[in-house]
Amino acid sequence: MLGTSRKRHAAAAGAVLARMVCPRAAHATRSPAPGDAGRAVSPLQEPVPDARPALPRAMVVLKIAPYLSVEDRSDDDSERPCAIAVVGDDPAAAAMRRHLPKKRIGDRAVEVVAVTPAELVEPGDRPCFDVVYVARSVGDDEVSELIRALRERPATLICERPGFAAAGGGIQLFVRDNAIRFEVNADALKRQGVRASPHLLKLSKRGPRS
Repeated sequence: MLGTSRKRHAAAAGAVLARMVCPRAAHATRSPAPGDAGRAVSPLQEPVPDARPALPRAMVVLKIAPYLSVEDRSDDDSERPCAIAVVGDDPAAAAMRRHLPKKRIGDRAVEVVAVTPAELVEPGDRPCFDVVYVARSVGDDEVSELIRALRERPATLICERPGFAAAGGGIQLFVRDNAIRFEVNADALKRQGVRASPHLLKLSKRGPRS
């Protein structure tokens, strides 16, 4: 999450983020199968999340980060790395661990740390992260516990699970019209002390609930 450096970076990053959620920016349309001749392919026939290229999904998480700011944090945090926690495993999580540490957000380096749900929910000194990506391998009960445990901590939860935003998660990723989209739960973020920029909220779309 950025202060002064976020403001310098916002204009360029905004255009990139908008392009990343445009149709066909996330992954190529699949080639028709032999049995598809003469039959329309509906949005409900999108490939399952783990079948889609993982790197674009990881990059969307990276591009979202500059548009999140902690309300009571100093405006100048350019020397502090942007810390992204990855909970569980799926192709997007693997892409984050592999590719995002080589990236920067404005003047800030990006750190990616693999953590377990228990490390984030157990009482006591919990590690501090700007973003927590919850992979699809994490069970429903553990996801619910993460939402409860972090509801008042400034760590934005991001997950590609139907109903995640409606259940109290910060940002839900999903695919619609052949593009990666996201739903922002502004109320959940506000409760955590995190502010989503107007530009991010403008791009937010209602995600699937089931």
